[in-house]
Amino acid sequence: MMVTFPWTYFLVVFWSFGLTCSKVHNFLSTDALTDGEMERLIHYNGLTAKETSVVAKGDKEGQSLKLRQVTDGVHFIQLIYSGDGILRDCEYIRQRQAVRSFLESVREAVDSRGNVTSLDGKSLPLELAEWMDYPLLKEQCRRIHRKLKRLAR
Repeated sequence: MMVTFPWTYFLVVFWSFGLTCSKVHNFLSTDALTDGEMERLIHYNGLTAKETSVVAKGDKEGQSLKLRQVTDGVHFIQLIYSGDGILRDCEYIRQRQAVRSFLESVREAVDSRGNVTSLDGKSLPLELAEWMDYPLLKEQCRRIHRKLKRLAR
């Protein structure tokens, strides 16, 4: 007895397999969003990151907040920095759906942009390299959580 599968099933499985197995090239993309936010997307050596920053309107001091989101494909960390670069809050999670949703949103954003710079064969700029160090980010997150717990006592 021969079992047949609809072509759509085959295409979905093949497409999903292609997404997980295809080589993702190292890239950097920066975009000014219509609401005044700046967004940077990076994929470098297996890590994918997004930084969204906003500067308060009319603020001459340039005070801003930055949200950085980084994943290694399994773990996911979100960090909030004040304009002076101080980590204010963070969370790290290990939920497959959160990682998948984040990666899908990055893919959609990259697909809609024309300004994607290849980083293949290049070093990551130092400014970006420090926030692509996942173990360091996780340790910083643990430290800020310990500090916040001490302050709450």
